Amino acid sequence: MVVQSKYQIQSDLVKSLRGVIANISNEIVAHPEKYEDLVKNGSSLLGILEANKRWARNVQRVNPEFFNKQNAGQQPTMLWIGCSDSRVPPTHITQTKPGDFFVHRNIGNAVHSLDMNANAVMQYSIDALKVKHVIVCGHYKCGAVKAGMGKNTGLPIIEQWIANIRNLDDQIHETLDKLDHELAFDLMCELNAITNARNACLTQVVQNAWKRGQPLTVHGWCYRLSTGIIEDLKFEVSNPIKAESAYQSAIQDAIQRAVNKS
Repeated sequence: MVVQSKYQIQSDLVKSLRGVIANISNEIVAHPEKYEDLVKNGSSLLGILEANKRWARNVQRVNPEFFNKQNAGQQPTMLWIGCSDSRVPPTHITQTKPGDFFVHRNIGNAVHSLDMNANAVMQYSIDALKVKHVIVCGHYKCGAVKAGMGKNTGLPIIEQWIANIRNLDDQIHETLDKLDHELAFDLMCELNAITNARNACLTQVVQNAWKRGQPLTVHGWCYRLSTGIIEDLKFEVSNPIKAESAYQSAIQDAIQRAVNKS
C-alpha cells in the first residue's frame, strides 16, 4: 500500500481545485448561452455577492483547508504589474490560484519613479515577501497606449499619467509612420510594456535587492485579447548590469517583428 505524504495530498488538492476552476471557466466560455442568466445576475451587486458565496462553498467542498491556509498568510513568488483593464485579470488568464501573485494594476501598467503606490507595492513584495519575479504585463488594444498615440484627451490627470507613452510615441514616430495602424498600435503596446519593465529595473527597490544579492528577475510580457495568449517580449533581467542592453535588444526585436509583418 502506497502512503502519500501530506505534501503530496496538498499538491493533489491544489491540482484538483485548479482543475475545477478551469473546467467551470472553460465551460462558460464554450457555452455562454447556457449561463446567460448567471452572467446577467452576476452583473448586479447582489448577484456578485451570491456568486461569491457559491464560489466559497465549492472551494470549501473541494479543498476544506484552502481558506485556513489563505488566512494563515501569503507567500507569493511573483509580483504582477499589469493594466487596470477589466479584460485582463491576472489569475484568470494565467490559471493561477489566490496567493500566487502579489498584484499591482494601474492604467497602462505604468512604473513611474515618483509613483508612491507602485513603489510601495514593489518594496513590500520584494523586501518583505521576497518575491523572485517581477512581471510587467501590458496588453494589446490598451486604451492608455491608444490615448498616448492620439490627440489630447482633455483629461488633465490622464494626460499627466500617459506623458511617458506620448514621449515614446514621439521618439519612434518615424518607424510607426511606416506601419499600418494596427501594427503600429501593437508595437506601441509592446514597447510600453518593455519600457515599464526597464523602469522597474531602475527603481531603488529593485536596485537595492540586486545589490544585496537577492534573487530577482524582471520580465516584460504582453497579453493579446484576441487570442488569450501572453507574448514573451524577450525582456528578462536578473542584474543591473544587463538592464540597459536587455532593454535596447527587446526594443529592437519588437520593432523588427513589426516591420517583418508589414
